[in-house]
Amino acid sequence: MLIDVHTRESLLDTLAGCHDTRTGIYLLALNALVLVLLVVFVTLTLYYCYKRRPTPYEARQKMLKDQDYILSKIRHYQAEQRNLMLSPIG
Repeated sequence: MLIDVHTRESLLDTLAGCHDTRTGIYLLALNALVLVLLVVFVTLTLYYCYKRRPTPYEARQKMLKDQDYILSKIRHYQAEQRNLMLSPIG
């Protein structure tokens, strides 16, 4: 045996401590990276949703367009009803 038993155990304990420290640092770095990626993803998602929201002017224009569409359908339906009443049966 080239190394004393106590020296060998001390060396193995030191190496195990170094391994635990290195593993802890790697886990901390990995968790930090995952946290940064999550924050970036959430921030970009919220920014995209904010920018996609229509302005008050655009919302008003859409509402007017929808109202115009509905009124045109009502007028078309009323005109069809009038034509049915005026047309001779038979």
